[in-house]
Amino acid sequence: MTLGKPVRILVGMATFWYALYLLLTVVSIGLFFGYVFLALLAGGETVSSLGTLFRRILSLEFMLPIHVCSLLLEVGLLIFYLVHTIKNTRASDSMRIVLGLGHLFLPFVAMPIYYYLYIWKENPPEWAAAKESKVDQLVRSIA
Repeated sequence: MTLGKPVRILVGMATFWYALYLLLTVVSIGLFFGYVFLALLAGGETVSSLGTLFRRILSLEFMLPIHVCSLLLEVGLLIFYLVHTIKNTRASDSMRIVLGLGHLFLPFVAMPIYYYLYIWKENPPEWAAAKESKVDQLVRSIA
C-alpha cells in the first residue's frame, strides 16, 4: 500500500498530534494534582490566582471540543494503521503482529514507530522488512 507524499505528511502530523496530546493531557493532570496539593498545604489566598488560571484552561468550553476531536482522530488513526498493517507486504510477519497488537494496546508508542518504519521511509530497514521466500528468489532468478 503506497501513499503519496502529502498523505504521508498528513498521517505523520495526525500521529504526532495524537502522541503530543496524550503527553499534554498527562502533564496537565499532573499539574492539576500538584495545584491541589499546593492548595492544601498553603491554604486559601496564596494559590487562588493559580486556581483561576487552571479553571480557565481546563474548562469544558475549551477542552471538550479538543478532546472529542482528538478521540475521533485516534479512532481514525487506529483504523488506518490496522488496515495498513494488514495490507503491508513490505513488513515482516513478526513486525506486523507486534505492531498490530501495539496499535491496540499502546497506540501512542506503536503508531509513531510504524509510521517511521513503513510509511515515512520508502524502504523499511532490513531487520523490519519481509524476507523473500525461496520460491520468489527462484522465480526472480529465472525471469
